[in-house]
Amino acid sequence: LSVMPVFSLTFVHYFSSILRFRDRQNLIAPLQTETNNKIRALHFWLEHIEKKSPVEAPFWRVGLLLVQITTFPVWLMIAATAPPVFHCAMEECNSILASKYNCITAKAPPFVAQRSQQCEAALEFHKVHALIKTDVAAMLLCVLLIMWLCY
Repeated sequence: LSVMPVFSLTFVHYFSSILRFRDRQNLIAPLQTETNNKIRALHFWLEHIEKKSPVEAPFWRVGLLLVQITTFPVWLMIAATAPPVFHCAMEECNSILASKYNCITAKAPPFVAQRSQQCEAALEFHKVHALIKTDVAAMLLCVLLIMWLCY
């Protein structure tokens, strides 16, 4: 479920790099890499669920999709209004995920150890950017986008 928050933060930094803070374009590539890693992890676990319980797997997929679609405006609004808070939240999320993956690496497939390292790298990235300023112009653009999407 942490795919959409990172995706939303990518949107905000993209708009911000166009409108006011050109240096934020440097944040987009690492956020896209993190999004890609989270999507790969999501697909890994969905395939794992499908192998364990083929009957329940479609319900998991549909439920996950509905959650992602319905929460996107909320994540985008939070990311637009408070990027520093969002980076702190993603830092904590990656810290929790890394510790969880570290706990299960002994009997887990190699993917889990790789995912733990990715979470630790993302944790460091968000820690460095936790004091970033809010771009009011990007925030207003995101609010307008949300209003357009929701109405």
